[in-house]
Amino acid sequence: MERLKIDQSFVKRLTQGPQDEALVLAVIQMAKSLHLGTVAEGIEDGPTLKRLEAMGCDLGQGFHWSSAIPANEFMTFLQKWPQRLGGCPTVSGG
Repeated sequence: MERLKIDQSFVKRLTQGPQDEALVLAVIQMAKSLHLGTVAEGIEDGPTLKRLEAMGCDLGQGFHWSSAIPANEFMTFLQKWPQRLGGCPTVSGG
């Protein structure tokens, strides 16, 4: 599936005001109307994750799950994932 990525500059301001929230919601709705998945970058906390989930965003990435890690450490990180937050880093579903 093709995906539309929502830039972190929009995601980081998501919970700061109604205009920022409206913009992100519009992007998610536009992507859905074009049959595209959505990926939000820059998710750093639970409230932002919950809001994106309620808006229908499909996937997310950001420090909420992990900072960037070297490729050779990724398998260890992945094996320990269930002990961290549970589930894979998706926004809705999972």
